[in-house]
Amino acid sequence: MKKKEEYVLYGIFSAQSIHFRKKKDSVMESFSISYLADGTCILSGDFEVLVWKRDYWPKKKDFGFPYKDTGIGYFAEKVVLAHGRQQIREWDAERAKKEIEEYFIENYKETMDSQDKIVEHVTQYYFPSNVVKISKKAKEFLDELSFSYEQGPAGQTEMYQELNNFEESSWYEHSFGEDYTDQFKFQFQLLQSVSEKILDLTKRWDSEKESGKE
Repeated sequence: MKKKEEYVLYGIFSAQSIHFRKKKDSVMESFSISYLADGTCILSGDFEVLVWKRDYWPKKKDFGFPYKDTGIGYFAEKVVLAHGRQQIREWDAERAKKEIEEYFIENYKETMDSQDKIVEHVTQYYFPSNVVKISKKAKEFLDELSFSYEQGPAGQTEMYQELNNFEESSWYEHSFGEDYTDQFKFQFQLLQSVSEKILDLTKRWDSEKESGKE
């Protein structure tokens, strides 16, 4: 993930397009945030394009969103609302291994049926390793996980198939191995880093409008 940097407000291209640069005398590492009339917001420039939209805008101005206290999950919802095909999440096999083992340790502490029993299990994806007691059937499943899954949708599909073979359940409710992409995390932090600057700017706009009325 890119290191968090400080960006300066360079200029305003229109009443609703704000431009930032890392250095005022260079266009390198610069970006703009545009606010369209229908409520769509667009990040563009050197850090790839990202589009988001909150359904109540433009009744309420959305300048400065996401704010410093906005959660990434809430912001992700607004990205999907604007354009569902933007890739902001990815699946990773190694992360899936660890999360499945963690889930099994927490949820299979008791026997599954009369043929089952409680046994010791040495954790495989935690360092240092730990010895826990879980269902023998759950242990066998974890021990047999080779996780030679391909990265991407095919591997993720295979993971859910194996889980369903172990026990029929609503496994698809669990996002084992999924996380936001590093690029999306960076874009989110980038927007948060300039939120206060944008809010201060819009306050100045409002103040100037009020002064002009007097």
